Amino acid sequence: MKKSSKGFTLVELIVVIAIIGILAAILVPALLGYIQDSKLTSANSSAKTIYTAANNYAQKCLTAGYPIAGNTTQSGTVGTATHDSAPAPTATPTAADIQEAINCSMGSDAKDSSYSIHFNAKGFPDGAIWSKSASDPYVGGYPNKADDTGWTLDQAKAS
Repeated sequence: MKKSSKGFTLVELIVVIAIIGILAAILVPALLGYIQDSKLTSANSSAKTIYTAANNYAQKCLTAGYPIAGNTTQSGTVGTATHDSAPAPTATPTAADIQEAINCSMGSDAKDSSYSIHFNAKGFPDGAIWSKSASDPYVGGYPNKADDTGWTLDQAKAS
């Protein structure tokens, strides 16, 4: 009587596991690079949103006759908006007014994220940075986009 065995031999299983290990060793570093690029792209997008919100609010202020003070930097943490859109200025804008304009544009997903904006001599933003937290190494910038970790406001400013 002939006995037939079914299944894989131990050598075949070890070869398959070795091949899977080699493929994993090749793919993991490549995937980590994609993850870093994705985080920087997301941070740059959020920095652009902050920049746009500050620019729109600066335009509202100028139109109302209350321009934002120039050559200043506004830093803060995104909070919960108390209005649907940035309120029209009725006096010289304060840091809280600019903060509210940013809160209205960012939405609840960005709550507790950190930002910094520099306003030029005319009272309009010339650079913004954003990060998920104050200690997050992935800092996005606008108008100059971050391409590495640890981006600063001076690097983000328009040249």
